[in-house]
Amino acid sequence: DTDDGAWYANTLAAALSNAIVKGYSDGRFRPEQTVIRAEYLKILFNSAGVQFEGEIVARPYPDVAMTDWFAPFAWLANQKNILDTADSLHPADGMTRAQVAETIFRMKMIEKNELVSYQK
Repeated sequence: DTDDGAWYANTLAAALSNAIVKGYSDGRFRPEQTVIRAEYLKILFNSAGVQFEGEIVARPYPDVAMTDWFAPFAWLANQKNILDTADSLHPADGMTRAQVAETIFRMKMIEKNELVSYQK
């Protein structure tokens, strides 16, 4: 469902070959669909090379079950203080450009300053 001539084609091909994204189980990528928070966190951590290690010992957010496919990414986001939220993840909500910019900034600050989590 993607066009080889689309403006994002080269970036998508690189993201696919580097296992940053893989699309949906039906083989489609759905390029016109909004990226939801759960999907975005997976993309963010995969692109930063951050792997989940260990086990989830508690629900990272009240609206994330420990068995959800995205629970490891939600756990990382919570532990690293990546999202500006203290209560719930709202995993099915879309991400705004401002939220994406904030999360990238926080990841860069963690990396640059060799931190465990983002501190304001």
